[in-house]
Amino acid sequence: MADPKISYIEPSTVTQNTAVTIKVKGSNFNELSFVFIDGANPPTKYVDSTEVTAELSRKDTSTAGKRSVKVHNANDGTLSNEVTLTIV
Repeated sequence: MADPKISYIEPSTVTQNTAVTIKVKGSNFNELSFVFIDGANPPTKYVDSTEVTAELSRKDTSTAGKRSVKVHNANDGTLSNEVTLTIV
């Protein structure tokens, strides 16, 4: 199987202390794909092979800064490239 690949996230910048859904767009996602943000695993929803979403709570966005976003395909252990989420 091909490794998951992130093309971009939407939004890529979020306001501190805001609950938000992050759309992760790319390729090679599957029903066992999970989003990791700085190693944490927020609730993830599989949309299709090109999109998964992650639900961030106010607690998840409580501290400003840059966060690493990756997708892990649990069925085969593959990990995507990293993109950055900025919290302002």
